[in-house]
Amino acid sequence: VDGEALLRGLPEDGASSLGVFTVRIPLPMLACLLQQLLQALQQLHNLGIIHNDLKPSNFFLTRAGRVRLIDFDNSGR
Repeated sequence: VDGEALLRGLPEDGASSLGVFTVRIPLPMLACLLQQLLQALQQLHNLGIIHNDLKPSNFFLTRAGRVRLIDFDNSGR
């Protein structure tokens, strides 16, 4: 998959030391990305799969603007 980490540069807890996000994403784009993330999680849930390692670095944004969930090493049913 050609692209990059969705929230590249964010600490794993999603916040900077000041408690604010370090990445600014326009609201319409953020809504689209969140919808894709939730759809991916819903599909996993429907299949009975638990990812077990959700964190910013495991969400990948393709060059086409699609969100992909990666790193299923710790997943289970």
